[in-house]
Amino acid sequence: MTRVAIGCVASLWALHVPAQLFPTPDTLTHGQVFVEGTYVTDANSIYNEMLQGLTGRDFLDRDLRQRSSDALRPVNRLGQEFVLRLGVILGDSLFHRPGLQAMVTVSHQDLFGVRFTPDAYDLAFFGNANYAGTTADLGGCAYLQQRFQTLGLGLNWAAAGSWLQLEFVKGQQMAGADLEEATLFTADDGRALDATVRGTYQFSDTSGSQGIDAFHGAGVALSYQWSWRSDRGRWNRGQTFRFRVDDIGVIWWNGRSRLIEKDSTYNYRGIQVDNIFDLGDVAIGAEAVQDTLGLRGEQRAFSTLVAYRVGIGYRVDFDKGWNAQLDLWQRALPGYVPLFALRAEKRFGKHFSLGLSGQYGGFGGLRMGAHLELSAGRSLRLQLGSTNLFGPLSPTGRGVSGYMNSAVLF
Repeated sequence: MTRVAIGCVASLWALHVPAQLFPTPDTLTHGQVFVEGTYVTDANSIYNEMLQGLTGRDFLDRDLRQRSSDALRPVNRLGQEFVLRLGVILGDSLFHRPGLQAMVTVSHQDLFGVRFTPDAYDLAFFGNANYAGTTADLGGCAYLQQRFQTLGLGLNWAAAGSWLQLEFVKGQQMAGADLEEATLFTADDGRALDATVRGTYQFSDTSGSQGIDAFHGAGVALSYQWSWRSDRGRWNRGQTFRFRVDDIGVIWWNGRSRLIEKDSTYNYRGIQVDNIFDLGDVAIGAEAVQDTLGLRGEQRAFSTLVAYRVGIGYRVDFDKGWNAQLDLWQRALPGYVPLFALRAEKRFGKHFSLGLSGQYGGFGGLRMGAHLELSAGRSLRLQLGSTNLFGPLSPTGRGVSGYMNSAVLF
């Protein structure tokens, strides 16, 4: 059970945000090359000092671990997203339709989400000594990690700000667990352990390379955006409504993947030795423990949904270079709750704009951010920003984020 707790919490460093809207050219005659990169890690309870200690493989002293333990909530959430996407939009008339363009993108995505109880954290980082005579509850813990790459082919309708893309997915690695029910009782003297487990654990092929060259699964996904824009009104210069879906699809993991489904009760009463001189015959290694507890699982192929993202957005453009935007996002990862984001932006002249944002949800809580956009005429655009300005300023802050979007029009 401690190992399950560590799987839900201590594998945080095996993590690695959602990409912004694809850039679209202002005119139908322009093609473009664009790059998007986003990195976010966030939590609603764990402090940055704890995450930095894990990722840095540093020694985690008790006071550091205890500070995060004291901040735990009944339901704790943590996650990280890293997305890098490159794309090109070409042409100005496909299928005899002026304004319809071809779009090709490639991406690398590393996504992780975890939901855990306070008992899971304390078991992972303090052991079960403090639970003597009591029961630790791990029910409801879940985590999911997916690393994959995509090649997308699609169509872009620049005039409407809409696009559609079919993606081919290369599965690099995945691991996930979902504990519907899990408890661990420790006797007062520590000589007896009683555990119940009802849940699933699955992971992709662990043979061979686990790097970006690994090809342990294959799948397909669909990404699209639909936009609607009104003309200038009495009180604004126009309104835009967007609906977007990223990477909704399936990955089939190969036949060397493993799936463990448990609905069991375990009672441990120690090891009885009849002859102290025969200790060599009673030594128990990891192999024997896995066989006894049935933790090897079944080796077979299975499929999982891609950790897709879906969102809606509403933007209003005002006079004098002002605009405001409201977004609602949800991603299919444990620990992720609906993310509400509000952003206001002011353009200064033709080549510079500055914006402030506030958001609540995702893996964390209330966050404040800022971004700036630079342009060189109509040929080069660059946007830099963060949705969490204050998280990195203190060891007891929560979360780090940053994103970059750039486009070259031709």
